[in-house]
Amino acid sequence: MFLLFFILSTSSFHALYLSTCEVVVHDDQTWEAQLRIFFDDLEDAITNHSGYRPNLVDNQIAQHQPAISAYLNEHLFFVQGDSKITFQVTKAIRNQDVVEINLQSSQIWPDKSILVKNNLLMEIFEAQKNVMVIKKGDEIRTLYFKKTQTEEEVFLGS
Repeated sequence: MFLLFFILSTSSFHALYLSTCEVVVHDDQTWEAQLRIFFDDLEDAITNHSGYRPNLVDNQIAQHQPAISAYLNEHLFFVQGDSKITFQVTKAIRNQDVVEINLQSSQIWPDKSILVKNNLLMEIFEAQKNVMVIKKGDEIRTLYFKKTQTEEEVFLGS
């Protein structure tokens, strides 16, 4: 157990390619999410996406929020019918080796099914896996995304 913790906490190397996202849908259908992603992987993704390499350190991360948002909105999205539900990055902070990113949307979460597409970091890392938990009241859905499965349809009842 200690060895696993040591490997995951070492900033220069990590063999785990995983992001997590927790979406909370409130009673009034507004929603928010928190995404956790290794900072060095996010730096690589933004570099690949935009051509410049950000330095995601605590005192500079806010200036990179537009680039973080642009990357996320291209690789993580929610679709109902023909409409893409958009979100904004409201906060991004670095907590050791992970960037915690808060997302918020002015659009309400639909009562009907929603298609979730999540291919974060998969353009860079073949072994990338993304886990998403969606909570609405007492309902919880856990979604698992990998290179060969980047979308899933979800229905949360009223």
